[in-house]
Amino acid sequence: LKNKTIKAVGAPEERFAEDPLRVMRMIRFSCLRGFSISEETYLAANKFIADLKNVSLERVRDELIKILVSDEPAKGFNQMAELGILKLFLPEIDKTIGFEQNEYHKDDVYQHTMEVLSKTESDLVLRLSALLQDIGKTETLSIDPLSNSRHFFKHEIVGVDVAKKMLKRLKFPNAVIEDVSILISTQERLPLLTYLFFRI
Repeated sequence: LKNKTIKAVGAPEERFAEDPLRVMRMIRFSCLRGFSISEETYLAANKFIADLKNVSLERVRDELIKILVSDEPAKGFNQMAELGILKLFLPEIDKTIGFEQNEYHKDDVYQHTMEVLSKTESDLVLRLSALLQDIGKTETLSIDPLSNSRHFFKHEIVGVDVAKKMLKRLKFPNAVIEDVSILISTQERLPLLTYLFFRI
């Protein structure tokens, strides 16, 4: 604690073998301000990613929630991306990594999402909405044949469907899914509301 270092007690492989969910708990603890993960523990965790498939979705969801509302959620998502956890449980988010936007955005969809997430108040519905606000862009890309400009028409509408499927799969409560869906679907029509919620 004094050194703000996350380190497995004893042999890291033994700890993760006892409960693979400790990989996500390790990430969650690292999302406390200033905490880091020891190299030995992080490298050992990489060997147990596939074993997370044997953990109940409810337990995985609970760790995701804690990462989402933590001090540094983007840090946690970057670690999950690096370890392959996003591909396992949040493939919709993983698809946004490196997905180019257009001339109005300097970052790809994932990087932009992480920036918005970092600026959002620590509230589950708001953080989920920030995470999923552009999730429909990977499904709605069109390229103008003349200007070569990239467009994402109706991405907020498509994004609601993608978000609902993802959140239902992860067994989020219906009330949370409904609130998140409303925020995603209204972002284009209510830019001021979006600004207030996401602090962009």
